Amino acid sequence: MFQWIMMKKTILFLTLAGLSQFTYAAEEAEQPSPSPIKFGLYAGLTYGGDEVGKLYYEDDSTERVKAGGLYTVGASLSANVWQQVDVQVNLGYHADSASASNGDMTFSRVVFEAIPYYRLNESVSLGLGLTLHSNVEFDSDFTEDATFESATGVVLSGKYALANTNSEFEFRFVSQEYTLEKVGNFNVIQDYTVDAKHLGVYYHYMF
Repeated sequence: MFQWIMMKKTILFLTLAGLSQFTYAAEEAEQPSPSPIKFGLYAGLTYGGDEVGKLYYEDDSTERVKAGGLYTVGASLSANVWQQVDVQVNLGYHADSASASNGDMTFSRVVFEAIPYYRLNESVSLGLGLTLHSNVEFDSDFTEDATFESATGVVLSGKYALANTNSEFEFRFVSQEYTLEKVGNFNVIQDYTVDAKHLGVYYHYMF
């Protein structure tokens, strides 16, 4: 009789253990796995590059427009391609400008980037990639407008992800230069380049 009671208790214990394991596995299966692709929006501030325009005010103050400045906004797609390696693609608008009551000047371009990142840990990622700048233009109400050839450059990037949020901060260096193509309606024959190297601090919000 004692052996029969012990056998029943053992069977009951094994049954309950099996049910608990089955329930745990079912709960794990119901939880969606993290998506390998993320969409994001970003904004940033940059500094650097040659001076391409200068605005003089009546109080003798000045404001400069630089080839590496000043602000940028855009959208991104990030995909996990292998273990700790992600690839992020950015499409944005980058510009610097100066304004006065009688007009303004703006240096702008459309930016496309592809940057592979290696995740050192849950917070820090390092990336090295390429950037392509097109529609590079200097628009001014005070001088002739100018256009520059599309150009590629190199991006060195470090990102820091805030824990338990969708926020990332990026610190970057971009090596870039532009070759002048037209001034007004006239083609430029002699090569003239503008240094657009710059540093930047970006904020990314990932969905």
